[in-house]
Amino acid sequence: MLELNTSRTLFIPAANAVSTSFDKSFMGEIQAHFFSTGLSLNTILAVLCTLAGVGVILGISKIAGHFSHKEPHFPASWISNTAALVHLLELAVSQRQKITLHFQGLHSEAARQGFVASFSEISKESLDLELSHYPENPKKWANRKIRCAFQLPRQSRPGHVDFFYFVTTSKQVTPIDNGMGLFSIQPPDHIEMGQKRLALRIAPPLQLVSGIALWPDKSDRQNPERSIVQLGRPALVYSPQQEEPLLKLINISAGGVRISMHSGLAHEMGLVLSRDKRFVVLFQLKDPDHKKKLNIWTICEIRNVFKDYETRSTELGMQFKKVGKINKNGKDIDWKAVPEDGIVSLGNWVAQRHLELYREKGLT
Repeated sequence: MLELNTSRTLFIPAANAVSTSFDKSFMGEIQAHFFSTGLSLNTILAVLCTLAGVGVILGISKIAGHFSHKEPHFPASWISNTAALVHLLELAVSQRQKITLHFQGLHSEAARQGFVASFSEISKESLDLELSHYPENPKKWANRKIRCAFQLPRQSRPGHVDFFYFVTTSKQVTPIDNGMGLFSIQPPDHIEMGQKRLALRIAPPLQLVSGIALWPDKSDRQNPERSIVQLGRPALVYSPQQEEPLLKLINISAGGVRISMHSGLAHEMGLVLSRDKRFVVLFQLKDPDHKKKLNIWTICEIRNVFKDYETRSTELGMQFKKVGKINKNGKDIDWKAVPEDGIVSLGNWVAQRHLELYREKGLT
C-alpha cells in the first residue's frame, strides 16, 4: 500500500498540539509568517493544525506499525461485503433486470455468445434466474462455472448505468409455466464492478472528509520534493472546523479529483491555476468500514480549469500523477507513479462509498 493509514485525526482543534517531530524554529517561523499576513485566526489555526497533525501521524504510525495486522487485500473493483452484495442483487431482482451468462470452459459459438435471463429471486442458498425456454438437456447445466454480467441504472444521471459481473457455480434448472425454466445458481462471494476504477467517481459526504492540504509543487518533476519540512506551510487547507471552507471537494476517484476554491483567494495566495501545473495534495478521508482514517499524499496535475465569474470560484480537474508514503525516518515522502488503474486504497474507498449511496438513496 502506498498510503499511510492511522486512526488519529489529522485536523486537530488545538494549535498547541504540535508534534515534536517538527523543528520548533520551523513552526515559529510559520506562526510569525501567518500573523504578519493578516489572515483570520481560524485560517491560521486550520493551517497550523494541518502541519501539527502531519507530525502526529508520523509519530503514531511508527507505533501503530508494530501492532497492526495486515488485512486481506482485495482489488478495488471487488464488492465482497455481504450486505452490499445482497443489496445489489435485491435491487436487480426488484427491477427484473436482465443478466447475461456465459458457461466457462466451453468453446462453441453458442457458449461464446452466451444467453440472457432475468433476475427472479434471491435467497441465502440460491439466486434464481428466469429463462425464456427450458433447456433440452438440463443436466448439462448443473455444477458448471458460469460468468454473469448485469447492470443497474443511475437515478441521478439518466442514461447512465453501472456494470457488474461475477463468476459462480450453476446448480440446476427446473421447469416452470409456459415452457420456461428457472435457473438456480450459487450466490456469489463477491461482485466486481465493470467500470474501471478511474471512471468511478463520487461526491463524498462531507462528514467523511477530515481534511485537505494543498501545496504548489515547485520541485523538479523527475525528482519531486521529499521533505515534509521543505514543503513549508500549505497554501490552502480544508478543515471541517472552518466556517467558510477555503477548499471544496467536488468529486474524487482513484485517478483524480475535482476541487473548487474562491478565485480571489487563489490570486491572493499566488497560485498559478493553469493546465499542467502541479500541486502536492494531502487528503484525509474517514473509512468507517475499518474504523480508521485514510491519509493519501498525492502529486496532482491540473488537466482543466473552469472559472465561474458569477460565483467567483475556480474549479480544477486534476489527475493523480504520483502517490506518496511516509518513509521510515518519518520526515520524508517516498513518491511512486500512480498505477494505470489509479490509487488502490482510494479506489476501494470510492467503491465502498458508492455502494453506500446505493443503499441509502436507492440509486446514485
